[in-house]
Amino acid sequence: MNSSELLNDYVKYNLWANKQLAGLLKTIDQTWIDKEVMSSFPSLRKTAFHIWDAEFVWLSRLSGTSPADFPSKKYSTEVHPAEFTNGSQEFLAFIEKQEENFFSAKTSFKTFDGTAYDTPNDQILMHIMNHSSFHRGQIVMMLRNLGFKGEMPRTDMIIYFRENVRQ
Repeated sequence: MNSSELLNDYVKYNLWANKQLAGLLKTIDQTWIDKEVMSSFPSLRKTAFHIWDAEFVWLSRLSGTSPADFPSKKYSTEVHPAEFTNGSQEFLAFIEKQEENFFSAKTSFKTFDGTAYDTPNDQILMHIMNHSSFHRGQIVMMLRNLGFKGEMPRTDMIIYFRENVRQ
């Protein structure tokens, strides 16, 4: 397996895992969505939107633009946080269209404060997929702290491989 196939699998896994968690978010007690819980972000909504925002920003950068703001700022309570998977789907659609040389190329972009960077695309992909995994873990922890007693979706990468990738 070459690095582009591996990274492609990682982005596919990210979408799959996000969908697993989004499915749960649609079924829980909806009063929990905006309830404050100690974490990096103070609610399930804000944590899910942070995943969406980060994937949007990095996808924009990989596509050649440097966004000035996060997309979730235009949403409030009318958008369910489970919709963060839309960004993951767009990310995957973009990555699936890329040629092999894309993964070893660099992307030039500016951060919100105007700092310029040139970063290898494979590093960007590893970063953003790992970032999403980190915050999915926080969502699980937040749900437990809110009192969720049900079964959590299994989002381990090995489960994804067993269910979706060649053996």
